[in-house]
Amino acid sequence: MSLDEKDMAAIADISAKTTAATLEKKAREWGWEKDDAKDKEVVRKFTPGAGVPTATPDGVQVTKAAGDQPFKSYGEQLFAVKEAAYIAKGQIDKSIDPRLLGVHQKATGTSEIIPAEGGFLVAQEFLPTIINRPHNTGQIWAKVRKQEVGPNYNGFKVPMINEVSRADGYRLGGVQGYWLGEGGTLTRSKPGFRQISLELQKLICLCYCTDELLQDAVQLESFINMWFPEEFGFMNDAAIIAGDGQGKPLGILNSPAMYQVSKETNQVSATVVTQNILKMWQSCYAPSRATVEWFINQEVESQLDQLSLAVGTGGIPVYMSLNMGITEDGRMRLKGRPVNIIEQASALGTLGDIILFDPQQYMLGQKGAINMATSIHVQFITDETAFRWTYRCNGMPMWNSTLTPYKGSIRLSPIIALQSR
Repeated sequence: MSLDEKDMAAIADISAKTTAATLEKKAREWGWEKDDAKDKEVVRKFTPGAGVPTATPDGVQVTKAAGDQPFKSYGEQLFAVKEAAYIAKGQIDKSIDPRLLGVHQKATGTSEIIPAEGGFLVAQEFLPTIINRPHNTGQIWAKVRKQEVGPNYNGFKVPMINEVSRADGYRLGGVQGYWLGEGGTLTRSKPGFRQISLELQKLICLCYCTDELLQDAVQLESFINMWFPEEFGFMNDAAIIAGDGQGKPLGILNSPAMYQVSKETNQVSATVVTQNILKMWQSCYAPSRATVEWFINQEVESQLDQLSLAVGTGGIPVYMSLNMGITEDGRMRLKGRPVNIIEQASALGTLGDIILFDPQQYMLGQKGAINMATSIHVQFITDETAFRWTYRCNGMPMWNSTLTPYKGSIRLSPIIALQSR
C-alpha cells in the first residue's frame, strides 16, 4: 500500500527533526555499527518478515504479516521513519517498512482517519458538538393516517366502499333511496365494496463507526440516532409523493385518484397563475377542505408571491398568512389552508410542483415504530460498531379514483396537482 503526498510530507517532517546524532546514539544502545550494511542486518534480525511462521504452545503454526510485527523499541521506529523519508525522495530503492503502513488500513465505515467520515469530530481544539443543517423531513409522514399491524401478521386488509360517483344509483357503491307512494313496490339496492390490501415493506439504514470515534466524539452516537431516523422521514415523504408501489408505498402522484388540473391557455411555461390555484381548490373534495394542505417546491413560492385577486380597481394577495401578514414562523396560507415547502415536490413547471392533498385520505400501515439495533460483532475485525435501523410499512391513497359529483361536470378528489407547464 502506498502513501499519499500528505503522508510523505509528515514522514519527511519527522525525519528532519531526527538528528543523525540521535539515531547514532540509539544505534549504539542496540550495539549497531555505523556501517550501513551492518545496520540493515541488525534491522533484519529485529524485524521478522512476512510469512515466517511461529509456533504457539499448543503447536499451532501462526504466520503474521510483516505489518503486524511490533517495533522492538522507539529507536527502531525512528530508523524506519528516517529510511522511509529517503525512500520517498528516491534515494533508496526499496519498500517502506510495512509496520509504518499499518495505521493506514481503511475501515469500512466512519473513522477518525478520514476527516469527512468523522475525523473532524475528535480534534480537542474544537467545540465538542456537531453542526448540522436543519431539515424538515417527515412532514407528510407525520400527517397521514396510520394503521398498526398486529403480531404474527405482515400486512392488513381494509374493506372500503367502492364509490366513484355521487349520481343516483352510484352513491356508496350502489345505494339508492326512493320516494314511494302508498301501495308502491320497493326497489332494492346495495352498497358496493372493495378492499385495500397492503403487505409490509422494509426500509433500512446501516452505519459502521469505529469504536475510537464513538469514544472520542461522545456526542456522535446521539446524533447518529437522530440523523438516520431523519433519513427515514425523507424516504417516507418521497414515497408518499411519488412512490411506484413496487416494494414501497404507492405515491399520490401515481394514484388513479389524483386529479390533474389543466394549465391555462397560453400560460407561460414554469409559472403558476391565480386561475391555477382557484381551479385546484374548486376540484378539492369539499369534506376534505378542513384537513387538506398545500405541498410545494420552494421554487414555486416566488410565483405565489405574485398572485392576486382583482377587487374593484385594486386587488388583494392570494398567498398570505392567517392574519394577512408574515407570521413569526413564516407559515403562509392559500385559501386559508397551510402551505408546506417540501424537498420531494417536483421542480417548478412540472407535475407535482404544487399539490393540494388531504393526508387523512392516505393509509399507511406500520409494524410499530422505527427499530434500532447495534452490534459489535458484524465488523469485529475492524473494531467497528454497526448501527441498524429498520421500519416496516406500506401505504396507498384510500381513494381508487376521482369522484363524479351529483351535479356539475368537474371531477373531485382529495389529491389535486397542476399539469406540467
